[in-house]
Amino acid sequence: MAEAPLRLGLVGAGRWGRNYIRTIAELEDVVLARLASRAPDAAALAGDGCAVAADWSELITAGDLDGVIVATPPATHADIVRAAIEADLPTLVEKPLTTSWADAEALLALEEDRGVPVIVDHTYLFHPGFRAMKQEARSLGGLQSLRTAGGNWGPFRDDVDVLWDWGPHDVALCLDLVGDRPANVEAWSKDRQSTPEGPGEVIALRLTFDDGLAADL
Repeated sequence: MAEAPLRLGLVGAGRWGRNYIRTIAELEDVVLARLASRAPDAAALAGDGCAVAADWSELITAGDLDGVIVATPPATHADIVRAAIEADLPTLVEKPLTTSWADAEALLALEEDRGVPVIVDHTYLFHPGFRAMKQEARSLGGLQSLRTAGGNWGPFRDDVDVLWDWGPHDVALCLDLVGDRPANVEAWSKDRQSTPEGPGEVIALRLTFDDGLAADL
């Protein structure tokens, strides 16, 4: 007898939520069983067989899911992920996990207490280019320094700045390469611009580690 498909719930049908909808549709033995979104076209996006609700708590408490994906604005992550953990639902959440150190620590403690896996979607960690570079770096000896640069002119967000929007990518790659937590972190604004399209900013980050290694992001 064939096993039942994995039933996933998705909270959020914005730009990234729609990516998840398309991806899930292409997977075998996986179905999007529930969608929580206030988007007017949510039902059309989800397709037949997917229950759609405006309230994310209805999805979390339904009791018929194997896991949940959270693709909502960062300020909402802590409440939704906490509810998912308490409902024993394995969770994939978009970065950043939270916009507060205290919230992140509380979620970590709850996750460890309940034994429910929570994964943050640091998507570049799985990019073939990064994996190849990481493998090559191992053959060259110890790391001497790290430098990254990335960005784009938009989309502009009114809920988080570029440090929260783009910064987690570079930090995740850096920490994965180093395999340690930094001893000190500094961040400062290098440039700001305002145009009709939106406000632009260049943020610099420096992570220093106990062995003297410095990463400029």
